[in-house]
Formats: sequence, C-alpha cells, structure tokens
Amino acid sequence: MGIIRHSDGTVDWPMPGMQRVTIVERKTGAGALTTRIVTLDPGVEMVPHWHKVEEAMMVLEGEGKAILGDEVHDIKAGETLLGPAGIKHGLINTGAGPLIVAVAFPAVEVEVFTD
Repeated sequence: MGIIRHSDGTVDWPMPGMQRVTIVERKTGAGALTTRIVTLDPGVEMVPHWHKVEEAMMVLEGEGKAILGDEVHDIKAGETLLGPAGIKHGLINTGAGPLIVAVAFPAVEVEVFTD
C-alpha cells in the first residue's frame, strides 16, 4: 500500500480522554515502522511508559508538558519529544484545546511497559 488514509486507521482509546489512531503498521504493509496520531483532551496525562524501541512524538497542535525520565519540559506545536528506548516518557495536556501528536516507532510490534 502506498497511500493510507488516516480515516482508515485503527482507532482505540487506551485511557479516558486519549484517542490513538494507528496508521502505518504491519496490516498496512509496513515491515519496520509504526505511526500513530494521538489526541489528548485538555487536562489529560498520558501514563508514563517506555518501549524497547525509541519513539518520536511530534506535536502538531496544542501545548503541554513532556515527561522524559525524571525531567518535565514544556512542549508545544512545532516541537518533537524523542523518547529513547528504555526511558519512561509521556505527555500532559495543559492547554485549553486538544494536544495532537504524531508518533513514530522503528518497529511493527510496539510493546508498552509502565514499570
């Protein structure tokens, strides 16, 4: 598949106030890449987590806080958080509108760990 409509993505809600749309994955023909669009409602905090692979989180709209290890940083549209493999990371929407983030992983099997 060359063109994948975002509207055809796999939608899930991993927690209240958080929508995740998986766009590029094994079922769309990817061999080594997963991409998603994540939307956090105002006031929602993504559970800090980590993966065996790195994750790039590109803020498309909104503003918030980025958690990376023991540090917390302000983040807004036009900025990207790089979560290295094995390091806890997450986002908090501190704005009045949705925080919309495009994420990319160099893998098609993305495991999430919270411990």
